[in-house]
Amino acid sequence: MRVIYLTKCKQLNLVPKASIVTRRRNDEFDLKHFGAGDATVQALAPSVHNMKTLQKMDLRDNRMAELGASEMMDAVRNNVALHTIDLSTNRIGKLGIEALSRTIHTLLSLRSLDLTHNKLTDSEIVVLMSSIPDAINLANLNLSNNSIASVGAEAIGHALNQCPNLCSLDLSWNAIRGKGAAAIGLALASNSVLTNLNLAWNGLGGSKYFDLWADALELNTGLLSMDLSHNGLDERNCLIICENLKLNTVITKLVINDNPLGPIGAKLVFKLMDMFGEDRQLLFEKCNFDAKSKQCDFNPSECTGTSFELEMSEPYDRSVALALVRIAGKNIVDQWRTPKLDRSAIDVAKYLGRGDLLPRLGTLEFTYVQFVRKATKDNVMNVSTFNKLTAMIAAPDRSEVDRLAQVQTLAEEIDLTCLQLAKMIDEAKPSSRGKITLILNLFSRIVDREEFYEIEERLTTEEIARLRLDLGPMWSYSDDNPTGHYKLNLEANFDRELASKVLSVNNFERQIRKDNNLADTSDDGYIHICIYVYVYTCVCIYIYIYIWVYIYVCILYTYRYFPICIHVYTYIYKCKYILSMKSAKTPISPTTISPTRRTTGIYIYVYIYMYIYIYIHIHLYPYVVVSIFVFVYIYIYTHTHTHSSTHMHKYVYTYMYRHYMNFRNETYNGAPFRWTGVWRIPASGVLEFDYVATGTTKYVSHIFVKRNLPKKQETYAIHLDRPVCILCRSLFR
Repeated sequence: MRVIYLTKCKQLNLVPKASIVTRRRNDEFDLKHFGAGDATVQALAPSVHNMKTLQKMDLRDNRMAELGASEMMDAVRNNVALHTIDLSTNRIGKLGIEALSRTIHTLLSLRSLDLTHNKLTDSEIVVLMSSIPDAINLANLNLSNNSIASVGAEAIGHALNQCPNLCSLDLSWNAIRGKGAAAIGLALASNSVLTNLNLAWNGLGGSKYFDLWADALELNTGLLSMDLSHNGLDERNCLIICENLKLNTVITKLVINDNPLGPIGAKLVFKLMDMFGEDRQLLFEKCNFDAKSKQCDFNPSECTGTSFELEMSEPYDRSVALALVRIAGKNIVDQWRTPKLDRSAIDVAKYLGRGDLLPRLGTLEFTYVQFVRKATKDNVMNVSTFNKLTAMIAAPDRSEVDRLAQVQTLAEEIDLTCLQLAKMIDEAKPSSRGKITLILNLFSRIVDREEFYEIEERLTTEEIARLRLDLGPMWSYSDDNPTGHYKLNLEANFDRELASKVLSVNNFERQIRKDNNLADTSDDGYIHICIYVYVYTCVCIYIYIYIWVYIYVCILYTYRYFPICIHVYTYIYKCKYILSMKSAKTPISPTTISPTRRTTGIYIYVYIYMYIYIYIHIHLYPYVVVSIFVFVYIYIYTHTHTHSSTHMHKYVYTYMYRHYMNFRNETYNGAPFRWTGVWRIPASGVLEFDYVATGTTKYVSHIFVKRNLPKKQETYAIHLDRPVCILCRSLFR
């Protein structure tokens, strides 16, 4: 090797490098950070050609240009032992890439190729990707810090599934966006070999092309780690990532640091982190949770009463459907009203907890009625989420106001215990006002308020008084016993939240009573009985009128068809005579019947019809009278309560959403109104109402067990701050 190198240096008029001459290992060629230059690399190429046992070649940071790289790649051709090539931080250019493409299929043991910091452009990447599938044992490919754009990324996407053993791909610090990003996403959907993908510092986000990553995130079965940091991922992109990754049980690490995820993205990310648990890692450092995206028109927190028309072949629409399946949970049948797929009614119960069963084609239509998610002990955040949230609150690089505002954004997706909140206060050490703000932000998500003394021990008397004043009616509210009188200012956050929580509890109780065929406990629940009676009596009236008219016509035309009546009576008499006398010598004709018997036949005919008329008249007459009274009552009631003089059917339609509602005396800004299950709570105004629970909440069930009351006995739970009174509901059976 030394002789060949010295001879080549003499030919090129180069001064030999002493450090190169003294190297003796033939299995490793390590010249990293040597700064040899292109001419020195050309002088070394013939020597490398004779190193048949060479296994590793490291030429990073050597100022190598196109000619040197070309000759070096030609020199290692047919080397079956070489498994690692590092040409990073050079400028191998077009000639070097072409030489590598000619050589790579002969390097049967090649497992790692590093071309970082070579300023490779799209045209050079296209050439390289045309030959990469020939490296059948290539496992690690590093193309970071180059100039790869959409065309080059498309070439990478097309070649990705042709590499049978490629496990790690680094494409960070490039300019991949648009169609190039979409091509890589489509390739990942059917790839099961790649386990590590780094796409940090590109431009994947901010466009609808990223929607095509939905299938990749849901269907990929091989990817374990993925880095999407610094990609401009917005709320729409975050929805695609989070909702589809929830169906992926393989990936163990996702990094989305420094992205403008926005407030919606913050909720989605925290929910995903909670689902990941402690065995899977989700990193989102320095993300902007304040930036809102105009491309995302879906807010999981404010979609009640919205009519959705989702094209399931579109990844974004399918992600919205996945989000709504997750949010609805066990209540999907009640929250998805009138669901249709391609205008045909469908049963959405099969999607319960199985978003993967959602169709991939067709148009899905439904009206969504949201129940406010109740904090439960089953959803208490895990240790990983707790540590992340605590670190966020205690972060020194942001003001306390910004940190607590971020917690407020995430509060909807956080369920925690009083002890966790107390530990959070101890570790984050917020100021007095920050302590109150933190408790206010997370108060509604506490699952064990009976343990609130854990928090009170961290507060002074003044702080407790201020907390109680800020909470208002929420201080004494309990999901398990919500009965009471409420007067809420909907511009206040806690009052508005309290209105949503009471509506959620009502919808929960309402569904239980409907499922168990219990009595309607709404203030006008008896109206549906009147409606049923009204419909039933109307049917009876129609039958009554029909029969009466029929009898009247028959009697009116009896004499017109008198011969027919005589003929019928004669036939009956003839049959009776034959059966009684057993014989008849002469045939009986109508003329042989006396006038007395003919008159008797007419009397019998009239008597039969009159008997039917009187019988039906007597039995249906009460229904006629009841129907008249019911009609008058419903007419007066609906015109009094609906403030309408014509459209009575509108009240009946509204009633379908109104019955089983447990609200009483509702007023909005002083005016009476009817609160239905699909009413969207406005952003302002004063809402006043009484709520009466129906004994189907968890708290009242607990009272049943403690007091050993009969299971069939229904109860009211009357909320009087802390005490609970149990009243019999049998009067309403």
